Amino acid sequence: MAERGGQAAAFGFQYQYLVTLEELLAAAKGLRPGVHAAVIEPTETDAEGVDDPDAIDFDLVDGDRSPVLAAQVKSGGPGTELSAPAAFAVLMRMIKARPSAKAYSLITNMRLHSKAVHLNRVLRLTDPHELQQQLAALLERSSRQEENAKGLNHDELLRLRRARIVPDTREPHELREQLRARNTIMCGSS
Repeated sequence: MAERGGQAAAFGFQYQYLVTLEELLAAAKGLRPGVHAAVIEPTETDAEGVDDPDAIDFDLVDGDRSPVLAAQVKSGGPGTELSAPAAFAVLMRMIKARPSAKAYSLITNMRLHSKAVHLNRVLRLTDPHELQQQLAALLERSSRQEENAKGLNHDELLRLRRARIVPDTREPHELREQLRARNTIMCGSS
């Protein structure tokens, strides 16, 4: 059992760093305007009174080191599913830990539960009041997350509207091969 747990943890770290590398390469190609660097595993939050250094896996930052994108990477083995309450909990931690981010991404290779897919659509609502109502209704079966949704203030709702769940259906070998190909193209070597 411990071997499987260790393998899962190793895969999770590998996936997280491959995704981070992919985002850095996208920034280097100019696909992430304004990004100058990445801060991997930031240990500080920029929110007063919030001590949650594990809320963010990496930040893409501009020239002033302000976060353009705050990201959390969640991985799972074959058949694992990300529920709406679990996804919402991750997003809540992110918006509270990094209120100055222009965007938030929860990147995952897990299959999204249908309600997590719906959550991703709800996050696009432009009216904060409607967003809060829809979140509470969507999360009603998870009393803790329903209460969290009802307790969001106006600024937190505006931040949450900048958050997205980014499903990644690629197998690890596909991600590695795509990164190798991008690197070869960028470096001009074979």
